Amino acid sequence: MINQIADEFKGENEKDFNEFKAESITSYNSLLFDEQYTIVTRPSESVKQTIQGLIGKLKDLEPKHFYYPSENLHLTILGGITTQLDSDVFANLEPVFSNYKLNFHLQGIRPSSPIIAYPDDFSIHTLRDKIRETLGTEGENYSALNYYYEHIAWVNIMRFHQTPGSEFIALLQTFHSEYFGDFQAETIEVYKTNSRVLDPHHATLIKKFQI
Repeated sequence: MINQIADEFKGENEKDFNEFKAESITSYNSLLFDEQYTIVTRPSESVKQTIQGLIGKLKDLEPKHFYYPSENLHLTILGGITTQLDSDVFANLEPVFSNYKLNFHLQGIRPSSPIIAYPDDFSIHTLRDKIRETLGTEGENYSALNYYYEHIAWVNIMRFHQTPGSEFIALLQTFHSEYFGDFQAETIEVYKTNSRVLDPHHATLIKKFQI
C-alpha cells in the first residue's frame, strides 16, 4: 500500500507537469489571510540547506516572487483550524503525538512549487484524523483538494506574485523528481497565525511538543 501510494502520486505529478499551464498558478497580492491555528513541524538544517539551493536558482531567474527564508520553512501537519477553539485545548494533543514517529522522505516538486514530503509509513492521515478527533474540529480537508494530499505532506518554498515565465516553469520541471533529503521530526509546533508563509511577525507560538 505504501509503495502503491508513492508510485501513483509520482505518476500523477509527472502527468500534472506535462499538462501544466502557467496561467493556472495562484498569485498572491497579499501573504495574509484570516487568522487560524496551524500545526507544523520543521525540516532538519541539512534539508533546509538543500532546499535553499533550489530557492537560490529560482530566485536568480525570477526574483519578484516571495521565497521562504530558512526560518519560515515548515511542513504543515494540519492547518485551517478555527480560532474559536480555546488555545488550552492543544495540550490534549500531548498523548497523541507521543505515539508517532514522523520520518519524511522529500522527493519531487509540484508544478505550483511545493516540495513533496512522503511519510515513511504514510500514517500521517491517521495522525491528522486523531488530531481532528481530539480537538473536535475538522481543520483543513486535504482530500477535497486531492485524494493523495491526505496521505502526504509538503514544504512550500515560495509564493507567486504573478504568472511565471516558461523558462521558470521549465526549471521547476527539472526538479520534479529531485531528492531533497530525509529527516525525522523532532518537534511539533502549534501557531496562531494570519500568515500564509508563517511569518514570525504574524505568528504566535501556542504550544511546542517534543516527539
